[in-house]
Amino acid sequence: MTNNSVFLFIKRNKYFLILTTIFILLLSIQSAMASRILYVAPQRVVIESNKNTSTVNIMNQSDKKRAYNISLIDSVMLENGTTKRVDTFEYSTKRMLRYVPRSVVLEPGERQVVRVMVRRPKDLPDGDYHSHILFREDTLKSENTNKEGTDLSFEVGAQYGLAIPVIVQHGKIESSMSIAGINKEASTLKNIVVTFSRTGNAESASYLRVFKIISGEKKEISPAFWVRMYREVNEVTRSVPVLKDMEAKGELIFELYKNSSQDAKVIQRLDVTL
Repeated sequence: MTNNSVFLFIKRNKYFLILTTIFILLLSIQSAMASRILYVAPQRVVIESNKNTSTVNIMNQSDKKRAYNISLIDSVMLENGTTKRVDTFEYSTKRMLRYVPRSVVLEPGERQVVRVMVRRPKDLPDGDYHSHILFREDTLKSENTNKEGTDLSFEVGAQYGLAIPVIVQHGKIESSMSIAGINKEASTLKNIVVTFSRTGNAESASYLRVFKIISGEKKEISPAFWVRMYREVNEVTRSVPVLKDMEAKGELIFELYKNSSQDAKVIQRLDVTL
């Protein structure tokens, strides 16, 4: 496509592009609003091999009555570290899980406990399995007016929802994560492209910190963050942002930790020169 063709396409479709941008922004706003409206704890449910039940606590944090339908959905991790909604997949727990209640109506400040139960098949191989519990607002049953009784137009047609992962473990669980390599060609001064690998029969998670040797001192150049890999992927590639006043150039040190505490054990150290 020539430069003129690209210009004509953008010109003819400018309203479509504008609407698409607005739509993406609205989705981001809805996701943020959902977490402010509905409190959910824990954010991840892990049912260990020797257990069959767990609970999730939810609370309506808004000033209006809210109704939610509760369901199970499947999402798989992709090689770029994001997740994609699917109907089912090899490690789904939907056939194993039961939960009560299936729907709730919560007054402002009201709490509810959702009980999650698992029944593992007899021939289930060792490893972990996962699905997500989705709390989706039922706008037909929720209160859509403010205290004065006037309509809240910005909520018309909006469905707030939150999904949290439910991990079911079975038998002997083994997994590990490591830094497979740094893509120097794809990296820039402000972003480092890192590939992580996973082995074993379960998900794996590690805490990543990136340092730079400056005047002989080890200084952190990127916000530390968790890297999580579900069982269905063996490799993921992530873009690691560099702090505003730093550059990804020179002697860099990548360290993976077991957890985020200050005295956490280093799982792996990788020295790279960019």
